[in-house]
Amino acid sequence: MTGIKTKNRLSALDVAVLTKELAETLTNSFIDNIYSVGSSRDRLFLKVRTSDGKLLFLRIDPGVRMNVTKYVGDKGLSGRVPIFRRFLRNSRIAEVRQHGFERIVELTVNGGGVRSGILIVELMPRGVAALVSKGTGKVVVSTADLTVKDRVIRPGKPYAYPPSLPNPLEETPEKWYEVLVSSKGSLGSALIRGLGLPPEVVNETLSEELRMLRANTVSLNDVIRIHDVIVKFIAEVLENPNPVIIECNGKPVVFHPFKPSTIPASCRILSYESFNAAIDDYFARLETEVEKQRILSPVDAEVEKIKRTIENAINELKSIEERAENLKRVLVVFERNYPKLEKTWECVRNAVRKSGWSLVKNACCVNSFDPRKGTFTVTIDGVEITLSVTQDISSTYFNMRKEYGKLEKKAERSKQAIKDLKKKLREKLSRLKEEQSKITLLPRSEWYTHYHWIITSNGFLAIGGRNAQQNEKVVRKYLSDNDIFLHADIHGAPVFVIKCKGKQPPLEDLREVSVLAVSYSKAWLEGVAALDAYWVWGKQVSKSPPPGQYLPTGSFMVYGKRNYIHAVPLRLAIGVEIIENKYYTIIAGPEELVRRRSFMYFVLVPGETSPEKIASKFLATLKETTYKLSGLNFESILKFIPGPSRILKKFP
Repeated sequence: MTGIKTKNRLSALDVAVLTKELAETLTNSFIDNIYSVGSSRDRLFLKVRTSDGKLLFLRIDPGVRMNVTKYVGDKGLSGRVPIFRRFLRNSRIAEVRQHGFERIVELTVNGGGVRSGILIVELMPRGVAALVSKGTGKVVVSTADLTVKDRVIRPGKPYAYPPSLPNPLEETPEKWYEVLVSSKGSLGSALIRGLGLPPEVVNETLSEELRMLRANTVSLNDVIRIHDVIVKFIAEVLENPNPVIIECNGKPVVFHPFKPSTIPASCRILSYESFNAAIDDYFARLETEVEKQRILSPVDAEVEKIKRTIENAINELKSIEERAENLKRVLVVFERNYPKLEKTWECVRNAVRKSGWSLVKNACCVNSFDPRKGTFTVTIDGVEITLSVTQDISSTYFNMRKEYGKLEKKAERSKQAIKDLKKKLREKLSRLKEEQSKITLLPRSEWYTHYHWIITSNGFLAIGGRNAQQNEKVVRKYLSDNDIFLHADIHGAPVFVIKCKGKQPPLEDLREVSVLAVSYSKAWLEGVAALDAYWVWGKQVSKSPPPGQYLPTGSFMVYGKRNYIHAVPLRLAIGVEIIENKYYTIIAGPEELVRRRSFMYFVLVPGETSPEKIASKFLATLKETTYKLSGLNFESILKFIPGPSRILKKFP
């Protein structure tokens, strides 16, 4: 036990530090698009293009957190995202600020469909994200409707902030004193509940002895000193944050924008360059732990169920063996005293016939009898034996012997069942241990990963369109005169743009990109073994057709000499690359490149097996490795498979 409660949302100080970082990153950036990711309908992902051309994803989880993230899964349009998209797409983020010292972030946006508005993100419990018109002050759209006693959040209604406490950073020590002396309970509790100070700030700046004092007993001078210490601490954190995650027993527990002075012995401090990076890593790892528990919980439950079944079976076996042992003693006595028992039985039967049961006990030396059942008991050699007047003595003996045989067989079956259950338990425990020992990797997402892409052996990034619309976008947005345009020599293929960084890529790199260009062309569906590709400089490509002609979406005019790469094989490797032993990304390309970078990969050629079956086999192979890939799903693999294929090779 660490004594630290797991942190699951941002505090006011966290928001203050984060807002300062986000303001530096996001001010004057443009919102390219808005998505939903995952199962939550309230979560927003803003694709943001910064003033220096970078593409970032801003994740907004109302009531929990808000940060630029590297972890972006498959994007969707669930919930009210289409409405947010209508108003926010192509708008400019003019300002990012914290509302007072509250867990509320405000993004002032101009342009787009909203023209002038504020995206208000509430990060306290039951918080929402609401786009508010700057002109009317009314809600345009919110992630959820909210009706509580002090406010209503609904489109068309004026936006109302949650009830707030005084801003402790702006209030005087005298005001602090008024709040504290009117409070009940401890000083620490009063500072948190009465002034809205984050618990971690109070715990870090004040001793436990001081925190435990009754709030209404402190003097004004005491409050002045407390005020100065806390305000100075917050100012120092805001000026020079030292972002950390506290990890206890290998699991993330809390994050802070400062390095705490003390932590439990079972914990360690992980430092980060930015608070945003700490928040992003923390929640990604927290979600991974939740996902891990979701996977392991059924196994845990099954293990416990097997243990209970084994315990019940052992108790049942014990009962069977006791009954068998008792019956065995009876049979031994029965066999040794058979004539005597037979005489007693005849005595009882004759007595009952002549005068009823009343004389049986004395006349025949029996212990007890039951006229309704027609039974009586006798004790021989300390063993009590029950006989019946309606069943002769031999039949009683053979029935006992038969019952004893049944108990022996039942005991053997029970022993075998327990043995099988224990074997099953060992297998489940082994699986549980194996799953627990697996290294969990988080998805690494970059702006280019929703295209076809490759980073070549010499570090050149190439991106290609997955459809005609993306082909159009790749060329219009990313192709400069000194970049390379690469295409398979066939109609119906992706356009690849190689970002050249002022250099000409070696032939090796051009050939690596050409493998993707030919593999994702329609030649794969036709079962072609090899195909030519060509490349030209960006300045040789134009979207403008000759006079009187029309170019469909995704088509371009190429002028001048084409440089051909001949006989490029349609042989595509798909693998999983590990980054920093913490992240993973799915990569595709020529076998040699993918082999060097992946811990697991398939090599595909055109064939008859459906992409769905290939994806299923890929996922099944991954399950046998020592890694667990958080967030990976069937669709994530399927989009890398060009079409019906044959698995030529796989590793491991």
